[in-house]
Amino acid sequence: GHQDSVYLIKLIIEQNITTLHFVPPMLHVFLEDPASEECRSLKRVICSGEALPFELQERFFSRLDAELHNLYGPTEAAVDVTFWQCQRDSHLQRIVPIGRPIANIQIYLLDRYLQPVPIGVHGELHIGGVGLARGYLNRPELTTEKFIHNHFSDEQGARLYKTGDLARYLADGNLEFMGRTDHQVKIRGFRIELGEIEAVLGQHSAVQETIVMVREDQVGDKRLTAYVVPTSINEGLQQIQVDEEETEHVFHWQTLYEETYNQTPTHQDITFNIISWNSSYTGLPLPEEEMHEWVDHTVERILSLQPKRVLEIGCGTGLLLSRIAPQCDQYWGTDFSQVVLQQLEHLKASVNGLEHVNLLHKRADDFEGIKTETFDMVIINSVVQYFPNIDYLLKVLEGAMKIVKA
Repeated sequence: GHQDSVYLIKLIIEQNITTLHFVPPMLHVFLEDPASEECRSLKRVICSGEALPFELQERFFSRLDAELHNLYGPTEAAVDVTFWQCQRDSHLQRIVPIGRPIANIQIYLLDRYLQPVPIGVHGELHIGGVGLARGYLNRPELTTEKFIHNHFSDEQGARLYKTGDLARYLADGNLEFMGRTDHQVKIRGFRIELGEIEAVLGQHSAVQETIVMVREDQVGDKRLTAYVVPTSINEGLQQIQVDEEETEHVFHWQTLYEETYNQTPTHQDITFNIISWNSSYTGLPLPEEEMHEWVDHTVERILSLQPKRVLEIGCGTGLLLSRIAPQCDQYWGTDFSQVVLQQLEHLKASVNGLEHVNLLHKRADDFEGIKTETFDMVIINSVVQYFPNIDYLLKVLEGAMKIVKA
């Protein structure tokens, strides 16, 4: 409920909350609700994660009789390293400073020669002090690039972190955030490399040039926008290239899963083979408890619709098939892995209630030989994350719609 302003306002009033911490976009959503004015228990609100717009500061003070604090800092320096208490009726020219460094932290604004810049001139913000991280896990080259020797300190081993952020000193010694030295941006508190998005878009055969930027048509509502120059090749050739890219993409995942499914399952229950279910964050197998919860919840939702004739596209190791098929009159499962289909044949022979299951070796977009209006449900589950592009997804959805009885 932390992203639900109605819930937050109700909770603040009921519990007499005095202190809140927001990223600016969520503060914007919170203040858009007129009922936020009823949160009279609030004494202070802390904002960090990305730049705090001046207009949002003014909106805050028009709604609430509380302090507003603007903090700045990257994860590499224990998150917050500077502090600024925002001022009502500020004399500053429509800016919200990031303030001064907190205790035991040093801030340096340096030019490309790592020399301090004068007041009013922007420089790259460098951080020193006890808050610095040791470096990036298993990325020694990036650690060396970003964590450099601190030649302003006499302490042995002292380092500075190069943030890539631009800032300048105001006349009173406070800092103003000026943007980035590269194309990294922050949206809703998340770091995003625009160049990485441009590189991915540029891989498409229909794209000649592209540029990605952040637009803020409404205050506090930042969005990524991509501008594309299409290639001048004819449509026929372009479609051939798209088809080749799709085939290559699907073949890559097919090869990977053939190798994965050849591994020996670690679980004794043949209806609960989770050999391929790994976390996309850590690469490690997902905990059995989480998988049981997901399977049980998914099966419950599907069976609540009382399907009788089901096609499952990308049936994998049969986590859903083995639990849903016994409740159906007809159940077809397709997969692009011949190895896993052989395992499912063994599953059919070993588990009661699966004798009527029909297994087919097909890609997700292959509906050849399946009559129209044959099924009352089509299941497209986790396989969708491996589809090569939106056109492929649409092709699968169109095929699925044709074989579902209206």
